[in-house]
Amino acid sequence: GKDTRRAPAMMTTTSIRGICRCCCCSASSSASAYFPYSSRIKNGSAFSPRHASRRRHASAATKNKTVTKANLVEVWETTSMPLEEEKAEKFFREFWQRKPLLMRNAIPNFICPLDTDELAGLACEDEFNSRLMRVVKQQEKEKWTLEVGPFPEEVLQTLPVDQPWSLVINELDSKIPAMNSIITDLFPQFPRWRISDVQASISPEDGGVGAHSDNFDVFLIQAIGDKLWSVADNEAYWPDKDESFVPDQDVRILKDFVADDSFLLKPGDILYLPPKIAHYGLGKPHEKGACSVTLSVGFLAPMHEEMIWSYAQQESSKYKDIRWRDPWMKPAALGKSGAINKDAISHAWDILKKAEPKSERDVAVWMGKHATAKRFGESIALFDEKAFLEQLGSNVREIDYDAWEEAGFLQRNAGVRFAYIDSVNDNSMNNDDTLLFFAGGISWTMETDEGKAIAYTLANEGELEFIGKPLKERESVELLSQLINTEFIFIPSDEDEDDKDYYDEDDEDDEEE
Repeated sequence: GKDTRRAPAMMTTTSIRGICRCCCCSASSSASAYFPYSSRIKNGSAFSPRHASRRRHASAATKNKTVTKANLVEVWETTSMPLEEEKAEKFFREFWQRKPLLMRNAIPNFICPLDTDELAGLACEDEFNSRLMRVVKQQEKEKWTLEVGPFPEEVLQTLPVDQPWSLVINELDSKIPAMNSIITDLFPQFPRWRISDVQASISPEDGGVGAHSDNFDVFLIQAIGDKLWSVADNEAYWPDKDESFVPDQDVRILKDFVADDSFLLKPGDILYLPPKIAHYGLGKPHEKGACSVTLSVGFLAPMHEEMIWSYAQQESSKYKDIRWRDPWMKPAALGKSGAINKDAISHAWDILKKAEPKSERDVAVWMGKHATAKRFGESIALFDEKAFLEQLGSNVREIDYDAWEEAGFLQRNAGVRFAYIDSVNDNSMNNDDTLLFFAGGISWTMETDEGKAIAYTLANEGELEFIGKPLKERESVELLSQLINTEFIFIPSDEDEDDKDYYDEDDEDDEEE
């Protein structure tokens, strides 16, 4: 329900801090004021001991100034987010899915929306997807292990200070408004359907998740403390090269990582990495006993197999009660009962062709649902959209125009994906002059100017300002009523207002220390 989904966004700073008190959280500069367990970190132990294998890589990253590939990572010293038009065009032309880019001070005076205490507290909650990756000794051997949250407080309180680890919390944008604002405010040139989520990684001195590579694009935003990054463009390090990774580990770690380039990221710096670029980050907190926090904006990389399967599932659901019939069958020739004859093949082909898209509009309807499903690519085949909307239509919650006017706008649920499609390359949408609107894997066809305007605004802006009462078009009333009934949009209350900015352009004194 709405209250459960939005609960984290309503928490005050005090209530979030009260969720968990753990050693990784106690690192924040204000921790001593409210963290009763800080005395457990004694006499500068404070994560300064380093694991031997990590020391080797750290040394290579810091001392090896001669790189094997010159200028692997280009550096932009005077760029801020969101990118200006000219910079955005240059980025997509030269860097997107091609090569890394480091943008220094891309978010001036950046302040992380949540401190380390608050982030670690979220890892103790059921609503957040969290993981803990660390090295443990098993039978005299060291092994990377992966533990999935939510975590009891005592697990985080007793994290070892002499081994590398990293605490990761995913999907922060769907529950924390300020984290969602990082996407909407700083990445407006990127199609929202392609963005997966905002993830936070907390790590102590020289902590991290080891050298690895991924199949997706990512922007790494340094949020708290510094982080030393080493990168390499080497086909041997690609994610599908199983022989290059340490076997029998819960976490995929490269065996022998040699950096092509390395650099230290400070708060507000952003590193873009395209798919398959190997990378290795080491936390470098500003204070002894502190933690480093990196926020990552990750992009989806759906498998072709997944997309084809999803479309096939959707189409096959239309024929679930229809069985094979062959009234044209003839007796098999003597001694040839094992043959599948050509008429059967032709009939099977006719059946399969029914599932083929007849135009790009057919693909558009499927793709909008697929891309906005609760989790990207979640099966939409078994969902009876028509029956669902009919049920909503028979139990419509009236639009509260007075409350909408008082609040000033309707708020989009950050945990729901929205999108629209207004054209396709084969012009198969030109004749009907409609707009396809999608939310949470459901589709609507908007035909009126008012309905289209509402769809555009919700998909692009996230808020729908009060536009007068009542709405003129029936399709607009039905759309908003259904979105309200599904809790895809809601009328915000005072508790929903986020009281913590993630950056302050006017006060440089507030810059994260």
